[in-house]
Amino acid sequence: MQAIEFETYINHRAIQIPMQFQIIDNAKVKVILLYSEPEKQGNYNKKLLSFAFAKAQEKGIFKNINDSVTWQKQLRDEWE
Repeated sequence: MQAIEFETYINHRAIQIPMQFQIIDNAKVKVILLYSEPEKQGNYNKKLLSFAFAKAQEKGIFKNINDSVTWQKQLRDEWE
């Protein structure tokens, strides 16, 4: 068995075989697909998030928190 390698796009569930390999016809083949997953984007809007933090800071919601890590640990202790 010989191996060939090429990159192409899948369109409508079909793979276009490059011209130089189209001479292979009526042959048993083994197909291995390697693909890159699209990069995932965050599900938030950075500007809106920054705006929300700015509003929270204006209202002084977190003013009594000196050490955020200690504060989070204390909150988690309440859950257990």
